[in-house]
Amino acid sequence: MFIEYSNKSDEVYIKGELQNEFDISPILQKRSCNSHKNLIRIDNQNQNLEDYEVLDIHNFDDQIYQVFVEQWTDKNKSITTRQYTDDNSTLLSNQTMKYFLYQTCTEYSIQNPKDAWDFIYVKVIFKDEKNNNHTFPFQFTYSCNQNYNFITFDWSLIILISISIILMALLTRFSRIMSFNLKGQSGRFQGFKIDTKITCFYFVLYCIGFFLFLNSNYVVTLGFVVKISTYVMGFSCSLFIIDETLCLSPDGSIWKRKIFYKIRVCEVLSFMLASAFMTLYLFTSAWYLSDLISIFIMSTIAKLFKFKNLKSAFIFLLLCILLDSTAASIIYFTTKQSYNSLTLKILNCPIELQLPLLELQYDRSCAWISLFSIAIPGLYMGFTYRFDKNKRTFSYTVFTGMSLLIGYIIWITTTIIQTYSIPSSVFIYPSILICTILVALKRNEIQSIWDAEFFDEFLEKTYRLSNIQGQQDAIHNINLLEGLDQCPDEQQTQSRILK
Repeated sequence: MFIEYSNKSDEVYIKGELQNEFDISPILQKRSCNSHKNLIRIDNQNQNLEDYEVLDIHNFDDQIYQVFVEQWTDKNKSITTRQYTDDNSTLLSNQTMKYFLYQTCTEYSIQNPKDAWDFIYVKVIFKDEKNNNHTFPFQFTYSCNQNYNFITFDWSLIILISISIILMALLTRFSRIMSFNLKGQSGRFQGFKIDTKITCFYFVLYCIGFFLFLNSNYVVTLGFVVKISTYVMGFSCSLFIIDETLCLSPDGSIWKRKIFYKIRVCEVLSFMLASAFMTLYLFTSAWYLSDLISIFIMSTIAKLFKFKNLKSAFIFLLLCILLDSTAASIIYFTTKQSYNSLTLKILNCPIELQLPLLELQYDRSCAWISLFSIAIPGLYMGFTYRFDKNKRTFSYTVFTGMSLLIGYIIWITTTIIQTYSIPSSVFIYPSILICTILVALKRNEIQSIWDAEFFDEFLEKTYRLSNIQGQQDAIHNINLLEGLDQCPDEQQTQSRILK
């Protein structure tokens, strides 16, 4: 049996399996953040007229069924329903039956436009020749107002932001790589510098993805590619971060015992846990598993990429502001949809931190923040923290944290008063950049933080000595503990560090 919902040719059941967008039970039970099917009444001038959709029911079995269709609403206030068919209720083999699903908007929906939507429940019952019933239920949402004033704020967003700030603090503090040891010319590898090449690569990748996102011919392909890439990245990052966590244990612990060659117990356990997390997520699509994988990806970004000066951070964050604001504007003016709802519908995978809404909304079931909206400020705060360690102060980290809160407050305020969402980067990134520049100007360190690659003692255990004046044959006489107070951008004093 095959049921086709003929509004925009949406398929409800395929080979007896209900499609996710027509199943709201995981959403009502707060188990999933999948987007449900939304229908909007087009004719707003004649509210008393019935609107309808056509339900095509196909029988591919070799037996005859009696077909009955039931339809009802969840709240029974804004919308009334009925169903009707011109066909005989008997559905022969390899035949098709049409059912009309009618919805009528009540006076309550006119007086309460914010509540002018409801869940529509439909149940299709097949009674076979032995009087056995086979039930096929599905659900969707319906709105009586084409110009529905979409609500974009929910208190779950505040909870999500609080979690995000805690994650940023952790990413700032624990950004040193512990699970492997690669040594290069400049010492132990502790991540890639975000320079012009990485910035240009991010720009090109963003533009290609957004072009495919807007082109309806490639939306399905893009969604598939992004999800597969995210799953692979999620597994790799889960493996890496779990291994990093286990490597925090002291030397000689059971987790660091070698099993074969260079493979340790922590690598084997990390592989098993990462495989378990990804398998559970693929089968359940649970939002909390998606969040856990997102945290692993964010943590990996924080460990593998680093800002080394304010100049590179300024260019990268400015580019992010321009890209996010342009993308959100284009999506709104071309589709009349909020970018967050559209993104969650098409790219619902562990590339965002999600939390079920405390009060369900018409077009979405979860609040979300992009993992890049957490990882990039986390990278920036990690940079200010390391610079503070270099200067023996806490000014940059404290004021950057305060400016981050201010940016979030402004963003939440606009979310409450606007009918469409604005990217958080438009408010957060300028806030933290301006604050850092003001602190640097106040401390007369703008040149030091802007253009110079400071002595990053927090990340580098093999300390660089290239900044110290003196002969190569005198290096063995250097006192490293005394030399830590000296930065590459400061005037070196040979007598201070040489015995």
